[in-house]
Amino acid sequence: MSYKLLFIVEVFMHFSTIIYSQNTFEVLFQNPQDDRVLDIVEDIPGVFYAVGYSGYNSQPDSYKGLIYKLRSGTDTVSRRIVFSDTVTRLFKICKVQNHQFLLFGSISYPPIYEEKLMIIKIDSNIHYKRLRLHTDA
Repeated sequence: MSYKLLFIVEVFMHFSTIIYSQNTFEVLFQNPQDDRVLDIVEDIPGVFYAVGYSGYNSQPDSYKGLIYKLRSGTDTVSRRIVFSDTVTRLFKICKVQNHQFLLFGSISYPPIYEEKLMIIKIDSNIHYKRLRLHTDA
């Protein structure tokens, strides 16, 4: 009797994990040696947004912020955050409203490249608006 019950429980557990598990998918980044993803958040089931930065390891002044929109079964959309010769890096993404996100990162200007706080708001199409920069004044 106990073996029969154990078998029934095992079959039930197996099928429940299949029903409630999420499909996996693989993404190959454009420059896997230079692109770094630091945070990922899910918007709706199967749609993910990731942030990080791209640039050469030996040249920190080449870093540019990156935003990825990942969907299983479709193309990955990416956007670089470029403000002329300014260094930008994105570290954290938070969902604030339906299909809108806040990105937190750093920005630094030449020639000193002292990092300051940068906050960016994006929508589901990765259109962005720079909201705030920390200044010393």
